[in-house]
Amino acid sequence: MGERYASLAMYSFQPLRAAWEAWWSAVGASCPALGVPLRWDGDLTQHWTDLDCVLSHTCGYPASTSLAGIVRVVGAFEFDVPEARGHRYRSVIVARDGASLDADARLEHATVAVNSDDSLSGWISLRWVLHSHGVDTPGAVEWTGSHLESVRAVADGRAALASIDSVTWAHIERLHTGLGEAVHVVGAGPLVPSTPLVVPVSTPDDLVDDARAAIAQAVDAVRATTRGSLLITGFVSLETDAYAEIPNL
Repeated sequence: MGERYASLAMYSFQPLRAAWEAWWSAVGASCPALGVPLRWDGDLTQHWTDLDCVLSHTCGYPASTSLAGIVRVVGAFEFDVPEARGHRYRSVIVARDGASLDADARLEHATVAVNSDDSLSGWISLRWVLHSHGVDTPGAVEWTGSHLESVRAVADGRAALASIDSVTWAHIERLHTGLGEAVHVVGAGPLVPSTPLVVPVSTPDDLVDDARAAIAQAVDAVRATTRGSLLITGFVSLETDAYAEIPNL
């Protein structure tokens, strides 16, 4: 075993890290077992399966598929974004000016930008939108590795559409103003649980309970400006089966 740490890199924009650190410090004050450093380096997906990682922020689709039996869902944040309803939210579909999702958009020939093929907001939600418009698969996929790069791919013309986690999109609009103005929202994905916080499946039940209480208390304990920076308004305790409602496309 190496040094224990936590990973909150799902929304790891550099200007947000001080706010995440402040919130995590409040968590550790309530639950000393979680009083470990936050880690921002390395591959986020490797953090999800690292037994030294006491808590991480993952995507909802892997949480209920490839990570089943490896991690346990602790819960999910409630976010202050227009697409959120409690702990559920919708992704946003972005396009260049003039593009749309109407019947004349020829979506079956469109190139889409996608962060990864196991992304609930970037791929599963996009496929749901395409299916709702009678399209089984897009014309081509530009794999980008991140939502930010997917927006860039649409902005510079490499792709016509992208489906973006709505919290990420809100941060892009604030922190990457020019990029946010280069594309516009043309639709939304299905209403699904927001990105979950997870712990190793071997985590004792009493520590899971303590973690849930500490996380909720920390949301209330930090300054309003910290919550505002992170777009967090609350926290809901959930089990892994809450993510079974995700569309299976």
